Amino acid sequence: MVESALQVHEQFPEKRLIVHFMQPHYPFIGETGSQITDQASYELTQHQTTVWEKLQLGLVDRETVIRAYEENLDIALPAVSNLVESLDGKTVVTSDHGNLFGKRVCWLPVKLYGHPLGVHDPELTAVPWVEFPAVERRTITAGATKRQQAEPTVVADRLCDLGYV
Repeated sequence: MVESALQVHEQFPEKRLIVHFMQPHYPFIGETGSQITDQASYELTQHQTTVWEKLQLGLVDRETVIRAYEENLDIALPAVSNLVESLDGKTVVTSDHGNLFGKRVCWLPVKLYGHPLGVHDPELTAVPWVEFPAVERRTITAGATKRQQAEPTVVADRLCDLGYV
């Protein structure tokens, strides 16, 4: 990820970058996460359960999932740090969402796990925003945009790789 981002930055130094690391997001890739069965792929069959479903069903304990989540963060942070140090200009590190680890978010006696759609809870929506100081900001230039139409199978494959299908 870092290598690709730096190549794009070198090729387009006048453009902003948005670099999306999957980790600390699921799938968990650390030692603890690799011990949580059937969770290292988004290609789940009808007989497999996600780590969040396993947590909800009591098939894995909360501390194990938190440890796996933290290991993912420990794996990703050095790469993020390397990227921050390698880029010139202003850099911001944030995330797309948080996760729930068995929290009740309303009066119903239901605990929620992961990041269920339509739930607006601070543990999901309050994300970090860390701005790293820069001696000077890069000059960003607008350019012409072009719209490309990807083949439906390419779009489906990419969405599947990201865990959305």
